[in-house]
Amino acid sequence: MRALLSMLVLVGCATPSVIHPDPVTTPIPPPPPAPTSSAPKVVQRAWRDCKAGPETKTPVASLRAIDWCNHTTVAGFSALRAGLSEVHEYQEMGGMHDTMIQRLGSVSYADLDGDGAEEALVVIDEEDYFTSGAHSQHSTLYVYVLDKGVPKVKSRHPLAFQTDARVESGKLVLPP
Repeated sequence: MRALLSMLVLVGCATPSVIHPDPVTTPIPPPPPAPTSSAPKVVQRAWRDCKAGPETKTPVASLRAIDWCNHTTVAGFSALRAGLSEVHEYQEMGGMHDTMIQRLGSVSYADLDGDGAEEALVVIDEEDYFTSGAHSQHSTLYVYVLDKGVPKVKSRHPLAFQTDARVESGKLVLPP
């Protein structure tokens, strides 16, 4: 039996397992075509790049003047500071509590409505931890416009956690 196994191992080692093509005769495939969609240039990605500072005073001349790292979002009940916000519900009662964390995901700019003015596309990543043991993660894309020098939310769109949208021909395209 040992002799039979040794013979099988030797035969297996002698047989080439991969045949490499001749590099001279193998055609090089053409480069892939350029994408037809364009993503807005992400100006800032990740809350870790943020620095603490005061909220931008309004009115401003452009949405690019807003410090999104230190901005009170319509996400609700808390303000981002250094790109991060944490709310601990019921903590004041001294026991277990729910925790909601918001982080700046990304900021980019694009003219979505063709009026010549850029909208700000701000993604907020959110994580929720509940005393029941449940945990959820999601992101929200906020589209801001400038209204008399003040940023206002034009629309908001739910996204999968830590994803971005893209812009095609001036139109916002959300991931499936």
